[in-house]
Amino acid sequence: MQSLRKGLTIEEQAQIDNSFALANRIAHLLEAHKISQKQLAQKLQKRESEISKWLSGGHNFTQQTLTKISLVIGEPIYQIPTVVNKAADAIAQKLV
Repeated sequence: MQSLRKGLTIEEQAQIDNSFALANRIAHLLEAHKISQKQLAQKLQKRESEISKWLSGGHNFTQQTLTKISLVIGEPIYQIPTVVNKAADAIAQKLV
């Protein structure tokens, strides 16, 4: 895996890491709430194979899809902090 990451930028590596972390979080919540991939697929009117692909990592989830998944699970997938994080703001400014 490290050899595959070698040619990637820091931003690309972070995107991949976040994508896999998000897929793992969703899989964990599904397991915790005893919801199968098949049940999630039915509730979202998707094919089970599509859900499986999402949860394998690397999928670029839209906000709309994350909201729908969260509503099916009955728990937030992630939380947006309401307090301004100065360190995150400083990093964001460097990216602009």
